[in-house]
Amino acid sequence: MMKKHLNLMLVGVCSLVFSFLLTSYAIADTIFDYGSYWKYYQASGSDLTWAWHEAGTGVEAATYGSFDWSKMSTAPSGQGPFGLNLYDTYAHFPTTWDLNSGLALEKTVTINGTISNATLYFEIDNGIAIFINGTKVFGQNFENALGTGTLDISSALFHAGNNVIDILAEDHGGQNMVDLKLTGDVTSQSAVPAPATILLLGPGFAGLAALRKRFAK
Repeated sequence: MMKKHLNLMLVGVCSLVFSFLLTSYAIADTIFDYGSYWKYYQASGSDLTWAWHEAGTGVEAATYGSFDWSKMSTAPSGQGPFGLNLYDTYAHFPTTWDLNSGLALEKTVTINGTISNATLYFEIDNGIAIFINGTKVFGQNFENALGTGTLDISSALFHAGNNVIDILAEDHGGQNMVDLKLTGDVTSQSAVPAPATILLLGPGFAGLAALRKRFAK
């Protein structure tokens, strides 16, 4: 009889541990950091007449359809920050971005679950437009200065699996650079206790109760 109660207790304890391990959890994470790799397409010469580089508006007025993103399928990969002339905070730029030119960047990030408290950080000289899964989340030109920003991004813009971050940038000469970072709390949703696991808690508690009754005699 004692052995039976011990077996029941063991099943219950194992079920509790299993349920704990399978419970959803959130992890504060850096999705990608400054200095990460992007696919990039650099414009020069006649490319400056792209639709997103319209006279009098600039890249901040760009829409997702302003650029043919299919070009990124054959684009090379480069490490950020992208630039040419140096700011005091950078010893060098891993990937060259020519002055007075445009730049398209693309990165695919995988979210294993859902994301909350997503924050996108950027540094840019001069103009930038940012898109997440085809939706524009920001556009601005920073003239005669290094532009920096922190954007709170709606979790509704992300989905479980692969997500695409697209950037359009332009430089107007002098100094130039662009780099980005994304952080957020990622919650795993594949780890939810099954109903059968919860039902196993009953035998475990029954075993514990029987042992208590036995030793109380």
